[in-house]
Amino acid sequence: MAKRLVLKVLAVVFLAILLKIPLAMISGVLEERVVQREAATQSVMQSTSGPQRVAGVVLVVPYKVRHVTREKVPTTELVPV
Repeated sequence: MAKRLVLKVLAVVFLAILLKIPLAMISGVLEERVVQREAATQSVMQSTSGPQRVAGVVLVVPYKVRHVTREKVPTTELVPV
């Protein structure tokens, strides 16, 4: 009876060790994919984000601020000069 129990325990331990092999292979693939994802993210960030510049013609319209009260309701108007 004790021999059968020892054999069963050894069989379970052997199977557990045997199942660690594919698990290790899968974790290696996952690590490779994480590294590739990080590299792709860095590549996209470097290629699309550069210094931003505003270029071109800028039109400035001078204006005056006028505060008007009509029927006890104060309003603010921007009036071109």
